[in-house]
Formats: sequence, C-alpha cells, structure tokens
Amino acid sequence: MRYLLEKRMGAGRFRIFPTTIPYFSQEIRDGKPVIPMKKALVSALCSAFVIPGLGQILNQDLKKGAAILTGCFLFFCATVIKLYRIVHAALRAGASGAEAPGTLMARIRAGDFSALWILLGLFGLLWAYSVTDAFLSGKKRETDGEGEGT
Repeated sequence: MRYLLEKRMGAGRFRIFPTTIPYFSQEIRDGKPVIPMKKALVSALCSAFVIPGLGQILNQDLKKGAAILTGCFLFFCATVIKLYRIVHAALRAGASGAEAPGTLMARIRAGDFSALWILLGLFGLLWAYSVTDAFLSGKKRETDGEGEGT
C-alpha cells in the first residue's frame, strides 16, 4: 500500500494518508487527498434515515423538499389525532371507575385502526418517493457535474 507523507507546518510531525483506499481519489489538493461526495447516495440516505425531504433540500430542490417535509408533518399530526381519539373513546367507555387493566386494552384493540393503516400506507408511499427522487436527482446532479466537490 502506498502512503502519502505530509509534514505539518511548524509541528514537525508527519501524517500518513493511505492513497489506495477506493473511496479516496488520486487527486491531492493542499497536500490532502480529495474525497468526492456522492450526492446520490448521501441525499438518498438522508431522506431514508434522517428526515424525508432532506435529500431534496441537499439537492437544492427546496420547494419539493419543503412539500415532502410538510406532508410528513401533516401525516404525523393526523396519526396523533386519530390515536388520541381511539384512546379517548376507550377511556370514556370505561369511565365508571376502577376496572381491570385488561378491559381498557381490550377496548383500545376494539377501536377502528383502518384510518391509521391508511395513513401509514400513505406515509410509506411518500417516504419511498422521497428516497427514490433524492437518489435520482442526486445522480442527475453528479452526471451534470454540479455535485463534484460540494
């Protein structure tokens, strides 16, 4: 394995950089190897695991990113409201006083969860669109040359 030795200015110490690792490019700027940023991968991972819509914002599609973030926020709010209504209805049905904990859980399980499944499915579609669009937009920016080094 080849190494690049770089002398620190004024410190008198040496740093060793392996230059044969695949993710290092062979280009060296200011004595340091340049690590190219892969826009497609980074933006897709940000949309998938951080916040849906963040990949679009990283790709500078601000309106699309804001629309996806707003959609996720609205799905979250609708889900919380629906869960509140299910639990509140179960608690009101057993408002007579002390009862076994199993009966409250049975009433919650008897609630209508179809709206929650619909919201979950719509969120899943929005999430999948966000990840796919972030990847494809990032790939397009890489091939256009806009994503190099940024």
